Amino acid sequence: MSFLKGIIDSFGSVFSAASSSYESHPNSDSPPNSSTMEGIAGPGASVSNERVAYKLRGYFDLAKDEIAKAVRAEEWGLVDDAIAHYNNAQRVLVEATSTPVPSYISLSEREKVKSYRQKISKWQGEVSERLQALSRRAGGTSVSKSTLDHAQTAVVRPTTSNSRKHVLPKSPRPTTNRPETRNQIQTNNIVSSKPVQETGGGYDAKLVEMINSAIVDRSPSVKWEDVAGLEKVKKTLMEMVILPTKRRDLFTGLRRPARGLLLFGPPGNGKTMLAKAVASESEATFFNVSASSLTSKWVGEAEKLVRTLFMVAISRQPSVIFMDEIDSIMSTRLANEHDASRRLKSEFLMQFDGVTSNPNDLVIVIGATNKPQELDDAVLRRLVKRVYIPLPDLTARRLLLRHKLKGQAFSLPSGDLERLARETEGYSGSDLQALCEEAAMMPIRELGENILTIKANQVRPLRYEDFQKAMTKKWKPRKGQESPKREWSLRDFEIGKPLGKGKFGRVYVAREAKSKYIVALKVIFKEQIEKYKIQHQLRREMEIQTSLRHPNILRLYGWFHDDERIFLILEYAHGGELYGLLRKTNYLSEKQAATYILSLTQALAYCHEKNVIHRDIKPENLLLDHEGRLKIADFGWSVQSRSKRQTMCGTLDYLAPEMVENRPHDYAVDNWTLGILCYEFLYGVPPFEAESQTDTFRRIIKVDLSFPSEPQASAEAKHLITRLLVKDSSKRLSLQRIMEHPWIVKNADPSGICK
Repeated sequence: MSFLKGIIDSFGSVFSAASSSYESHPNSDSPPNSSTMEGIAGPGASVSNERVAYKLRGYFDLAKDEIAKAVRAEEWGLVDDAIAHYNNAQRVLVEATSTPVPSYISLSEREKVKSYRQKISKWQGEVSERLQALSRRAGGTSVSKSTLDHAQTAVVRPTTSNSRKHVLPKSPRPTTNRPETRNQIQTNNIVSSKPVQETGGGYDAKLVEMINSAIVDRSPSVKWEDVAGLEKVKKTLMEMVILPTKRRDLFTGLRRPARGLLLFGPPGNGKTMLAKAVASESEATFFNVSASSLTSKWVGEAEKLVRTLFMVAISRQPSVIFMDEIDSIMSTRLANEHDASRRLKSEFLMQFDGVTSNPNDLVIVIGATNKPQELDDAVLRRLVKRVYIPLPDLTARRLLLRHKLKGQAFSLPSGDLERLARETEGYSGSDLQALCEEAAMMPIRELGENILTIKANQVRPLRYEDFQKAMTKKWKPRKGQESPKREWSLRDFEIGKPLGKGKFGRVYVAREAKSKYIVALKVIFKEQIEKYKIQHQLRREMEIQTSLRHPNILRLYGWFHDDERIFLILEYAHGGELYGLLRKTNYLSEKQAATYILSLTQALAYCHEKNVIHRDIKPENLLLDHEGRLKIADFGWSVQSRSKRQTMCGTLDYLAPEMVENRPHDYAVDNWTLGILCYEFLYGVPPFEAESQTDTFRRIIKVDLSFPSEPQASAEAKHLITRLLVKDSSKRLSLQRIMEHPWIVKNADPSGICK
């Protein structure tokens, strides 16, 4: 590879000469990428005329950057990428030589311009020679000829106020959008039977070819509009990845984007689609990495693959390295872990650090998982930006259904489509896809024997009833629309043991006689209702809880009454109250606490979306099912309102300062309670507990918060509690920020299962 050393030495001498030439003019008063580069040459533009040399310097730097990338690509044997970068450099140099030089500049400025033009001319010759040599290595001269013809005959527009467009050209995107000749070259490289050899940078040529053929994703581009909803997530990704690739000059210093991003949340909600859209919108090379593509039976081969992957990504930048199900590769390192797995993780972390240390490289690593708590701490530290991808809300479900039905024959009025969007509460994007596919089969199944003879345009369109059948047959129970109401009575149930006793009645485990389905039967005495005048409160509780459908909210299936009692038919939570677990264990582990807080946060976000404030979240009102999944119960103090409320209600230890001071309150009182519960989960007692009610009131109003030395809790957990227990309700962490908090991401199980 001695010829490469010659290239580097040749260009290196030009680099150093350019640098010394530039530094030899101390009277320069503007950086090369400043707004003065956009000056328009003319009689009235003397200031801009004096800075033509700086424009040339800008072109000079861009060309130098492209040539450096091309030389690096040659070292790794990436001929097609080297040609692309040399082409870029040639275009920049052609534009530099065509920059007009006004006649009104000073003598010193003219000398600078002359010096730069001489160096640029020399570079053009060097680049042309390399293009010719590379095209011969690629197997022909067609690329060289077309490239040189383009460089020599390109029509360059004069520098205008829009010259930044040319000063900051986009890097070519190495995907299927490339010219046909480049695709042919790459195909030739892949199928040719070369012997295994080490390329100029010490990288196995076959590993490079494998990455280019198997890991570089060339599937059709995904656009922003292909991803329904998730507007906040899109905005975050736009700021982090897309804008920095298009305006590198703006995103420097403190604005320098993070190089690691973690997308986490329930499966089937578009994490992979988002990553592909990021690569498409930023015109970046997309490396789709899986566990199988980075593992090998040969010792040391996996580390070589990781090292080569990052080097190829640097060569083809801007690049996005996407690792779906990243927890399968980068899970927590254990003492009994296989040595090959540990070496793979260590190599990945070292290469990741190498990418982030160079501010000029634009390689983004994006990981996706629904189990962020299983990731190694070192990986989480490097994935500094973390975005929670929730289940689609009503607006997103509406968009998804319209998108999936686009191009299909259907007769769904807008009202039916809206109803369908509401009934699919809790469905993920993949669930909706499967639902639409199942519904689309309904007209086909009706054809019977005629399926072989009927014309395609004679098949009836989809109807709302098809989706109803699909939901009933294969997918989740229909939501938002109950089956025909049944008249229940006490004779329909077999009553079991009592589960608890309250101020207004008792709760029993019961079994429905026909279906043998286990429920909880809450018995409320009418005498007590009239005595305490809670008729309105009970009616409101029943209406609110019946309308809510969420995995972390206890279902109210129905109710009936007799002369003396009202019976509420509730979902049965086998695990009982969370209060009992706390009294038994004194406090919870951080993983348990984080999982419960995440489940609570998701349930409250759902409630707040429906304008419901709970106002009485406490361990006694939190139940556990047979899998340890948390359920919010007892909506007795809840209210459905968009305006602020004035009523002081709930349990003293969990009241927010605005309630204690009898000020109007809103949804933020539930956020405060999350901070109280997080503290109680980790330390076993509420944070403002005192000997008297007066002292408790005082501590709440002053937010007299302190953390005991035992039991120990992490700094991240304390940070979350501190950000929630803030007297000013507008400054408390939002529910979305809670779900994205590092402590939650690190410790919580998104499935909500906690045993």
